[in-house]
Amino acid sequence: MSHEQVLEFAGKCPIAMEAACKKLGFAWKGYDTAHEQYVRKYEGYAIRPPGFYYDVVVDMDGKIRADEDDTKHDVKKQQQIKDFRIAYYEAVAEAKAEAEGGTITRTVLENGAIEIDIEIGGGTTELGNEPPKFGGTSAPTL
Repeated sequence: MSHEQVLEFAGKCPIAMEAACKKLGFAWKGYDTAHEQYVRKYEGYAIRPPGFYYDVVVDMDGKIRADEDDTKHDVKKQQQIKDFRIAYYEAVAEAKAEAEGGTITRTVLENGAIEIDIEIGGGTTELGNEPPKFGGTSAPTL
């Protein structure tokens, strides 16, 4: 039996998940109560990065669940999941900036980290790689 990899993720917005999939060229499977992953089934939103055997599921607790057959010992596939997380947070930041009439600036730092600055009404908030913080919450929502 294969094992699963569970990653913390503050993602709860299907619109931003779908936008991240579109940006990265991943298949967006949407919501289902029984996404299959080997012998396990999860309720949540599923994506299918290129080359994966099973869906990667964002469950209803906001955790990313991937089958280790897809990710174990494969740095490229692990990077694909990391890229999805970053693209998701960027989609949330872009939607927030657009809703507030602001702009965002994306900068890739020397160490590979991504810094996102959101300017709304003359103020700038630095976000880095972590979930954007709006109104005192770290949970990205739209």
